[in-house]
Amino acid sequence: MSIFTQLISELLGILATFVMVLPYLIGYVLLIMLTLGIWRIVRRFMTPKQDFGALKTVTFGDESAVTSNSAASVISIVLIFVLWGSFTGSRWLPSVLHMPGAFQGEAGFSYTIELPDGSTQDATVMSSCLALAKTRQSFRSTKVRSLQKMTVLQSKHIGTSF
Repeated sequence: MSIFTQLISELLGILATFVMVLPYLIGYVLLIMLTLGIWRIVRRFMTPKQDFGALKTVTFGDESAVTSNSAASVISIVLIFVLWGSFTGSRWLPSVLHMPGAFQGEAGFSYTIELPDGSTQDATVMSSCLALAKTRQSFRSTKVRSLQKMTVLQSKHIGTSF
């Protein structure tokens, strides 16, 4: 029965994560709807085309029926930059539009395995996800300590006779 409680608790965790992401998804949908509304307002003020191309109903294979839409092109480019800025944490956008970054911190889990002879063994898996600046600093200090250890070992090795 405990497996079902674990599954239910994991499902609730997933649903809680989805609920946390939901405001961001709603924000993006509203952003797209806002650009659609702006486009409709802009299109309403533009003068309709009054030439032969406007009268055509069948345009399959007719390259003269293809026209550019500069307002839609500009809105598309602006939206691409907004999406890029929200995922990269750009300062050009308000913080409301920024997506949360990757997980940083420590996490772990423990598990028990039962062997064919009936004995059990426990194990723990730990994961540490540090920010890039902390990782670089940690790597540099580890590298310096390793170089210092190698220097000490080399000096001891050179000082001994064979």
